[in-house]
Amino acid sequence: MKTNYFPMGNTTFTAAILVATSNAESIREAVLDSYRPDFLIGSAFNEVRLDDWGPNDKTYHEVFAREFNIGTAENHCKPMYVQPEQGAYDFTSCLRHFKKTIDAGMDFRGHTLVYHKGNGDWLQNGEFTAEELDKILFNTIFSVMRGIREVADNAVIQSWDVVNEAIFYDRKEKGFTYNDLGPWYPALPDYVHKAFTYAREADPDALLFYNDFHLERSADKRKKVIEMIEGMQEAGVPIDGIGIQYHVSVSHTQVTRESTANIIKTFGDMGLQVQITEIDVKLCVNEKECDPDDEQMLAIQARMYQDAFVACFYDNPHVCTAFVSWGFTDLYTRKIDGIGFAYPHYFDNDYVAKPAYDAVLYALQNPEEFGHSVVPSVLPSDAPSSYSTNVPSLHTSNSPSSHPSLVQSLLPPSILPSLAPSVTRLECTENSTDEFIWYYSKKNNNEEVLRTCQWLSDNKEQRKYICLTNVAYGTIKGPAQAVCQATCQSCGKCYENTNSYFFRKKKKNGKVILKKCRLLGKPGSKKAKKLCKNLKKSSGSYGPPAEVCPTTCGTASC
Repeated sequence: MKTNYFPMGNTTFTAAILVATSNAESIREAVLDSYRPDFLIGSAFNEVRLDDWGPNDKTYHEVFAREFNIGTAENHCKPMYVQPEQGAYDFTSCLRHFKKTIDAGMDFRGHTLVYHKGNGDWLQNGEFTAEELDKILFNTIFSVMRGIREVADNAVIQSWDVVNEAIFYDRKEKGFTYNDLGPWYPALPDYVHKAFTYAREADPDALLFYNDFHLERSADKRKKVIEMIEGMQEAGVPIDGIGIQYHVSVSHTQVTRESTANIIKTFGDMGLQVQITEIDVKLCVNEKECDPDDEQMLAIQARMYQDAFVACFYDNPHVCTAFVSWGFTDLYTRKIDGIGFAYPHYFDNDYVAKPAYDAVLYALQNPEEFGHSVVPSVLPSDAPSSYSTNVPSLHTSNSPSSHPSLVQSLLPPSILPSLAPSVTRLECTENSTDEFIWYYSKKNNNEEVLRTCQWLSDNKEQRKYICLTNVAYGTIKGPAQAVCQATCQSCGKCYENTNSYFFRKKKKNGKVILKKCRLLGKPGSKKAKKLCKNLKKSSGSYGPPAEVCPTTCGTASC
């Protein structure tokens, strides 16, 4: 088993002491050795990185084929690619992805048939009547689902995201409703019902999923999605499952194993399969603003990946059937407005496995660590599709777990809180005491207004965790800065008396003021050495790093 180190303070904890029950050298192999050998674990991938086309990144394809047993086309099965012009279908790119998975002995998730964006310009910006849209919907779904299978010698696509992200937050209505940003709603009000009906007719063999984001952390959005699906079920509309995208960051402290398991159970009780379809866990918002080598952030990231996996694989074995990430290497991450998501995947830029990968692999290899013995891997044909009552219950904060997660087992208790700490939540206003973190947003007039705030907790360990993650996320506002600085020395923002930063100053009205500062990174890391080496070249740099750099680099000049 590969050794991973999680340095904290003056102590180094290593995963090498953990004894695996399997010698599997990949996640895919570990699934085959597990009590659920038919479980699907996979990733989105992109044809432009395949080994026989594009930039010729052979390592990308080798790692993808080695680690996973199901793949999702990242973009190229979306409407804009398969029907760039009305009635003119082009399955070339989608088929390349499909064929890659078949050649590697993998299953394939189709993503996506109906979307409020990702459409050809003719549809996205066209003007159509409800009757015309209905015909477009029917023709598109039939042509794509049947067309791809026909040219692929009738090979089966495991599942399709029939409709993607139909529910959004309407700022005017101040609540969740149907997404009206695309061509479908409100022009064709029942388009979701129609889409699933047409999809079942087009390919009876494919599982039909509704796919959406923030379901793991927004109760209000979940409520609206449940309401929509219940309406479909009452109307006899076919739907097999729900896809929980699971795009999160290390700051989302409310997303735990327990919360995720309960959400999966809720959908299972509705007779639905659940698949985690696009998981990634960002270290911060902007890749330029955080350190990819930060052991504390990587440990939290690992725990969040493991919690999600365990909630699916062990806590809901008869409901949750797949665990799919939205990419697998930090070398290629999705971007929004040109900003790359910050180091969210299993592997780093050099395809070296990160703690997140090891955490999932360890969970697969050690079921007893998570309160599970061997249970049937195949659901009996007459068994209900809802959550199995024979599955061991989750440990709560009132019943401490004797089977801690990987990260908890490696780190001292002072670093990470229990899975579901009991905290008292008070009403938060801008006049609150310094026990809160405040989150601001800007109005159209650029005025900062209080959006929401978070109680720091009476629990010292939980407080430290919240401070750590929120500082990394760059969201701390208000008096909580002082509280976090006192709570966690390494969690504080950059101040002129903080010797792990270098500072840049500028003159304003004749006075030298602190302009910005930057974390040096882990002592001895490439980032720290590089910053120290260039420190003298950086005009306007001041502060303690002049003393820190010799320690970091071993020499005064690096």
